[in-house]
Amino acid sequence: MGGASTTPDTATGPSPSGTPTVTPAPEQLAPPQGLVATGILTSPDGSTAGAVEVRVVGEEAEVLVTDLVSAHPSLIVTMSLVPREQDPCADGGLYDLGEYPAASAIEFNLSSETVHGDWTAFDELDLSVAGGEHEGCGLLIAARAPLDWTMDPLRPWLDDLADRGPTIGAHGAVTLDADGRRVYVVAADDLIDPVAARFGVTRDDIFYLNEDRMPNPIKAILDAGEELNLTLSAR
Repeated sequence: MGGASTTPDTATGPSPSGTPTVTPAPEQLAPPQGLVATGILTSPDGSTAGAVEVRVVGEEAEVLVTDLVSAHPSLIVTMSLVPREQDPCADGGLYDLGEYPAASAIEFNLSSETVHGDWTAFDELDLSVAGGEHEGCGLLIAARAPLDWTMDPLRPWLDDLADRGPTIGAHGAVTLDADGRRVYVVAADDLIDPVAARFGVTRDDIFYLNEDRMPNPIKAILDAGEELNLTLSAR
């Protein structure tokens, strides 16, 4: 998925003269019910072990950390919007779900509002040490569980967005970033609604593709030079 090309796709065309019409998108698909993701906790220092399950029940996702064993008395649970790989810190790009006693199991729910109800945006669950800064981290990861999702993203029509060309309020360039993602580079005076309309979608779809804009309050002001992700598989 994604729609990225092998060469940069720089937006060109006539001078902006208007805003394209948004084509009504299909409604977001309903998530499948039951088990949709699993993960195994791995600990950099061997202090914490366990497993993770994500199940959809109705319009919510239930997250369960099972068989939890930890040398720490309490742990902060976060869901990461980026793969952290070997990063020792859980700082930025995450949803903080609170501090829990390190019992044999931790359970919590994700509402239908969290990352627009498409929880595949989360790359991993992290358990971090509570109680202040550790080794330069705001949150030092005690264990991480990369999530293996069996559900697909719920807005498949965003897989290959067509660029309708520059318009008033959306005259930036479309290109590839260093990671090979197709991105829109915001120009001065761009506005989120015209940018979304340029690709035939809504501002909600732009938020969906760019989860870092979704923590409350939603950030709707664009910054010149900012890169907006247009690649569904990279959300």
